[in-house]
Amino acid sequence: MGTAGLRYLLFLALLGSSLSSVKGQQVVKGQVMDAQGEPLAGIVVKVFAEEKGKLQGYAVTDAQGHYEITLPTGREATYAVMAGIGFRQVERRIEKGTNDLGRITMEEADVELKEVTVKAPPVRTSGDTIAYNVDQLKDKSDRTIEDVIKKIPGVEVDKQGRIKYQGEDINKFYIEGLDMLGGRYTLATQNIQPDDIATISVYENHQPKRVMQGFEYSKHAALNLTMKRSSMLRPIVNTTLGAGYGETPLWLAEGTGLFIAPRKQFLLTAKTNNAGSFYEKESVNFFASELFPSPLAWGLLKSATPEGSRLSRDRYADNRSATGSLNGIQKLGEDRTLSFNGGYFFNRLTSRQSQTSEYWQEGTAAIITQEAFRNHDEQHRGWLTLRYEHNGKRNYLSEELNVEGNLSRLTDKVTGDAALRQRVKSDRYGVDNRINAVWRRGNKLFMLNSDVAVAQVPCSNLLATDSQSDSLLVGQDVEGLKFRTTESTSYGWTLGKYSTLTLNARIQSEYDRLAAESAEADGLYSGFTVRTAAYPKYMFQTERAIWEVSLPLQMLDMRYTERRADRSYSRHRPTATLSTSFSYRPNKFLRLGLGGDAIRTLGEMRDIVEVPIHTTYRNTNVLGSGLFQENDRFSAKGSASYRNPLHGSNYMLDAQYQYGRSNRTGGSNVSPTATQNTWSNTRSTSGMWLVNFRAAKNLLGHGTVLTASANLASLKSQSLRQGTAYHLANHTLTLRGNVHSTLLGQHLILDIDLIYALSAQKIDLTQGKNTRNEITPSVRLSVLPAKAWEIYARAFMGYVEKEQGGYDDNFYLDAGVRYTHKRFEAELSGKNLANRRDYTLRRYASFDRFTYRYHLRPMEVMLVFRLALKKK
Repeated sequence: MGTAGLRYLLFLALLGSSLSSVKGQQVVKGQVMDAQGEPLAGIVVKVFAEEKGKLQGYAVTDAQGHYEITLPTGREATYAVMAGIGFRQVERRIEKGTNDLGRITMEEADVELKEVTVKAPPVRTSGDTIAYNVDQLKDKSDRTIEDVIKKIPGVEVDKQGRIKYQGEDINKFYIEGLDMLGGRYTLATQNIQPDDIATISVYENHQPKRVMQGFEYSKHAALNLTMKRSSMLRPIVNTTLGAGYGETPLWLAEGTGLFIAPRKQFLLTAKTNNAGSFYEKESVNFFASELFPSPLAWGLLKSATPEGSRLSRDRYADNRSATGSLNGIQKLGEDRTLSFNGGYFFNRLTSRQSQTSEYWQEGTAAIITQEAFRNHDEQHRGWLTLRYEHNGKRNYLSEELNVEGNLSRLTDKVTGDAALRQRVKSDRYGVDNRINAVWRRGNKLFMLNSDVAVAQVPCSNLLATDSQSDSLLVGQDVEGLKFRTTESTSYGWTLGKYSTLTLNARIQSEYDRLAAESAEADGLYSGFTVRTAAYPKYMFQTERAIWEVSLPLQMLDMRYTERRADRSYSRHRPTATLSTSFSYRPNKFLRLGLGGDAIRTLGEMRDIVEVPIHTTYRNTNVLGSGLFQENDRFSAKGSASYRNPLHGSNYMLDAQYQYGRSNRTGGSNVSPTATQNTWSNTRSTSGMWLVNFRAAKNLLGHGTVLTASANLASLKSQSLRQGTAYHLANHTLTLRGNVHSTLLGQHLILDIDLIYALSAQKIDLTQGKNTRNEITPSVRLSVLPAKAWEIYARAFMGYVEKEQGGYDDNFYLDAGVRYTHKRFEAELSGKNLANRRDYTLRRYASFDRFTYRYHLRPMEVMLVFRLALKKK
């Protein structure tokens, strides 16, 4: 055999040995993903022998998250360990014969290095977007994401949960860029925990319709919550159970479920309690305050119990409350979404209070009445919203259907000069359907809107009976119906680089019906109003300046009849309105604004309703004077704002003056047994100044937020008392300051709030004036002696000046202790520990002074357990 043959035989032998070796090995493969389903590169995968812990092989995932590891033959069961910076380590058992581990998901984890913790910056800016890192804003006293939102400079959150930015209501609330909740965003802000949110973004000058960006300027902002990756693509369930004791046993049971994915979101809530928590806020749509038309009959009949307290209702109202809601949104395409919101709210409240009323009279002693009330109030509300939206850059289309029902049952027991019982039944049902379509073609814009709505108030009634004889003292029935349709269109185009001109046309028609019947009088009113408007709107916009001006021209056609008196009323008149605004930004931090308008309104059906309607057993209301009202309003406004997000600074000053004139004057006639609101066909004028200053400073990185505000309101107007006209002057100054600070390495959290209010009132024919000082300080202190524990106390104080000098003082103390371990929480709390049993408040209303005394809930103790579950 030659040399070539020997070489061939040697090659075959080596090949056979190699094949034998490969045959005795096994390849294990798989893929590693993050919580959003994106592949993870650079993850180290190691395989160990189970018994001796010896390393069998390792690999590093590629750009697609794939890996392959070759293992020796004849092995027993082994296990794999996957690790990477910023992710929790994952272990998987590998049974003998297993070749593919499939997709494995890794969760994010906090990154800690020796003596160094890697943190994201507290705030980032990009154009009109400001993103705040939640972990840098929150502290251990924050219960919901609303507590964190309040710390953003320029943001205000009122008691109802309404959010404003730079003094203006926000126009959208997004979660991961999707608007699941519409205007009912308190369902998110008051139910989502800060631990699940990565950032809160503020979109300044937000135009939610992409097709209109550049055509229509928006002064409103939007908020967007970005979830942490560990909170995406898995259900988050929060449950709360509590029990306690006050005058009666107390209970609390609440649950929420949240699921957030890139293309769909769901939020489910179910809550009930009798411990002083009220759920009305979660049913309010802040984006659609006039979603349904309001028949004149709605809201006419009222509780006899006066509303005058600045104290929170949970201090004085015993309750049984419940709510439930189901909310969701599905992304159907890149620009298309389908969402739904449905829910139910229930409140049953009881309270006790008294009122001393002093009705002013010229040249004689005031009329003084004293009454005590025991109130029982039952409310039901249900709602359903279905919405389809296509939000593209060239086309926009939305279709929204809203259905809502409100039921109210009120019972008041009144003792005083007479003992009586008043019952009120008042319901309302409404349906609204609105369509909005926009097309954009080059530099031209076309828009069509259609809104059709109807609301009905079925027979509502008020009955006041003598408590001893059960005889009827006052009886009132009202019912109403209102139908509204609004059709509008607009055509706009750009005029060069900086100018935009829009021509708008709108037709709004309304049919209204009111039937009112009592023993003294009755009336049946019905008719229609048609408003036809056409108005041009011009906008000049550069990078720093925006000027807008519009001139609406309107034709008003009205015809109403009073059927039982066989009288008719009609009006056909044109009107014109002028509105303009100018905004200038010298730099990215400072913004200046000016604006003004002149508006004329020409009345409605209520102006012809002269039948006195009993609104309570004591009060009657004459809605109109038989003459259509004409109101002229002229206003001017200036503003200046400075904001530097990177430094946590936000300052705003605005001032506004309004002058109004009307062809009639309102007033009241008072006797020891009754009060009647009425009108006179005499001219009246009014003037009002409003000045507001707000300042906020977030010391980023130092755990301290400082806020301050000053509000001055001055109103001069005319009114009637016993048929005689008087001039009134009301002046109110309110100062407020707040400090929220985290001290001693987050072992001490201090929250101090101070409100000072000064009000003064003068009537032109009297000597001197009525003044009142009110001081309301509150302090909340949290001590965190260990990582899992919080001990807190809150003191609330109120001082209201009396007429003869001195102050009515009110003091309340709450305290508790909270233990937290991961997502489990236990809290023992005490409320009204000073056991204060009454609250006094004095208020002035036009000519009159009222003193309210509220019977308070006693000292209460609650033990509450909370658990947040996050399914892996």
